[in-house]
Amino acid sequence: MDSFQNGGIIFSSVFLVTIAAISLFSFLLLVESRQVVPVSFGDIGGHLYGPYMRWAVLFAITISQIGFVCAYMSFVATNLEALAINVLNATDLYPSYFFVLIQLVVFVPLALVSRADTGYA
Repeated sequence: MDSFQNGGIIFSSVFLVTIAAISLFSFLLLVESRQVVPVSFGDIGGHLYGPYMRWAVLFAITISQIGFVCAYMSFVATNLEALAINVLNATDLYPSYFFVLIQLVVFVPLALVSRADTGYA
């Protein structure tokens, strides 16, 4: 949270814009390569650099998705805790991890539903 304060406003802003530009350029290259080789991103890595790169790409995508899910669940848990405290007047009634567990009860069964079960091919 204190990264802008620690790095300074000018350095942090320039660094943020630089990283955003590198990310945008990388995404555009990835989309362009996807249009040339119409397979999955893991298969693109496999076609270009062999089976080890395919697994490296799939691993990177998996880790990235886990990070997104953790950040999302933390954000929702914080909001649910604030809701419980402010609306339900449940001060310190439930620990923070309780709100993460509530989400797991909902998300895990939904994640186990396969595409074939929903009627989509």
